[in-house]
Amino acid sequence: MLEVFCRDADKNGLGSVRLIKSFPTPAFEEIIKAYEPNKFIAYEISKGSPIKNHNGELHFSGDGETSKLVYTISFEPKVNIPMWGKLLSSLIEKPIRNGLKRYAEQL
Repeated sequence: MLEVFCRDADKNGLGSVRLIKSFPTPAFEEIIKAYEPNKFIAYEISKGSPIKNHNGELHFSGDGETSKLVYTISFEPKVNIPMWGKLLSSLIEKPIRNGLKRYAEQL
């Protein structure tokens, strides 16, 4: 389950900080670095991550009937162990895919 706790009134607004909890990963904070409503969100993980230089971009588009999301994440492992980056990538990707799937099913 993904839980998001926001310290700001607009949880997507520029400079807002969100605490993300998603088992099995430890809780972490992300800060919104760029934001254009219904079009674009860019963030970086600011606290609590087992990786470094973690940045994400979400690009939204649609035609009124359908929506498209292009979600790009980049990061570097803090520890240089073979295949560690691939394992971390799957740990990041799985809850995101599951959350998006659940959201789409509710529509």
